[in-house]
Amino acid sequence: MDMPLNEKQKRAIFLIGVTAAVYVSFRYLLPLVIPFLLAFLLAKMIEKPVLWLHKKFHLKKPVGAVLMLLLLGGTVGIGLWFLLQNLIRQLIALSEHLPAYMRYVDFWVKDCCSELEKLLHLETDSLIHTVYEMGDAAGAKVRDQALPFVMDNSMNLAKWVINISAISVIVVISSILITGEKDEFNRKINKSLFREEITMLSRKLGRVGSAYLKSQLVIMTLTACICVIGLWLLGYQYALVIGIGIGLLDALPIFGTGTVFIPWVIISIFSGSYLTAAGLATTYLICYFLREFMEARVMGDKIGISPLQTLIAMYVGLKLFGLIGFLLGPAGYLIIRELGDAPEDCGNCEQ
Repeated sequence: MDMPLNEKQKRAIFLIGVTAAVYVSFRYLLPLVIPFLLAFLLAKMIEKPVLWLHKKFHLKKPVGAVLMLLLLGGTVGIGLWFLLQNLIRQLIALSEHLPAYMRYVDFWVKDCCSELEKLLHLETDSLIHTVYEMGDAAGAKVRDQALPFVMDNSMNLAKWVINISAISVIVVISSILITGEKDEFNRKINKSLFREEITMLSRKLGRVGSAYLKSQLVIMTLTACICVIGLWLLGYQYALVIGIGIGLLDALPIFGTGTVFIPWVIISIFSGSYLTAAGLATTYLICYFLREFMEARVMGDKIGISPLQTLIAMYVGLKLFGLIGFLLGPAGYLIIRELGDAPEDCGNCEQ
């Protein structure tokens, strides 16, 4: 006679099933539905302005959605245009001054090698010759592999551009259709047998997903702004390019702002630029404590996931899904946790 399962065993089996379902969904289903998930997020973003236009001017919701998407696209396009102009201008200036920077790096490397030779009692110029040989070998390897790499991946790049363009069109059209058919969709859910479960899960997952995406976007944007301002105050000509790059790097917690700032501070100290080192260290500390504060306030309060849990989830996601796992790992953990609590919440609702 089979022994009945106790509550712990039932919960363990349920969690294993949820975990397997999330993995299969991320691995096989997500690539198929991601354009429509993006469309849903876009429709959610313009929902309130569209409703306002509908009530104020009696515009049909699809028409209001088209107007809001045009306004949003125009605003983003103008912002990107000015940003790209400044980025291109600074990149051109950087390329013009690159030989001078290379000479400075060469002088700095020679100085470091000379000091190490004296410290280790090595033959004069032995280290710098080794460094030059390694640099020449690395440069030759890059030159030999660069052209084949470009030729092999040019077709893939063209396919990627076409796919992104097609997905963008699908996302825009789908967001307009979702905006117009949302009321009908909600009516079908309200008539569904699983109305309470769908409502509860969608509310919880929507709250968690919204808080996670907003917190990461806000942190990344503020970090980039602080870096740009800090580097500009220190007199760096390419503050915009470097600051935005550091802000994007900060989205990857395994790297973070410290990957750039800590070596930069150390080099500045050894170069005798103590004021610059202090300014860079201050900028780094502001970015660091900003992330800690924002994660604790936004992610901790609304999501309840600690930095250690985030890091573990990202590592698991990286191993399972590759680079995209940096995002899918924490998202999957949150979904598993929320769905794992769903039976208890449903039981409480029934009581």
